[in-house]
Amino acid sequence: MRKIIKIMAVAVILILTINIGAVFAVDEDLVFNTVFECKGTVYFVDPSSQTVVLKNLEYSEIPDIDLQTDIRYLIEYSEIPVFMGGISAVGRGKISGETVNSEYADAKVRVLIAKNGRGYKVVSMICGVK
Repeated sequence: MRKIIKIMAVAVILILTINIGAVFAVDEDLVFNTVFECKGTVYFVDPSSQTVVLKNLEYSEIPDIDLQTDIRYLIEYSEIPVFMGGISAVGRGKISGETVNSEYADAKVRVLIAKNGRGYKVVSMICGVK
C-alpha cells in the first residue's frame, strides 16, 4: 500500500514539474528588451491597423547612437504599432485613436516606446503635454 502511494506521489510530482516548465515557455520575440521615452508630435493614429505616425521626436538626450539611428530612420515619420489602450490626454485620461486624430492632431506628445523581436511599439502615449 505504501509503495503504491509513493509511486503515485512521484507520478504527480513528475506531471506537475513537466507542466510547470511548459507554462513558462515564452516566445522570445514578444519580450521587450529596450524601452525609452521621447517627446514629439503625433501626426496620425490609424485605429483599424493600430498604428501611429510620430514626427519631430526629441532624442538628443538618448546616449545610444544605434537607438538614435533607429528613431531617425525606423520610428519617426513611419507607421509603427501602438497599444491603443495606452493612449491618454493630459487632464482627460484614456482617449481613442479617433479622438487623437480629431482633437490632438499635431499636438505635443510624450511616448514610451519599447522594442522586441518584432520591432518597435508605442506602449504609452500622452497627448497635450507641454
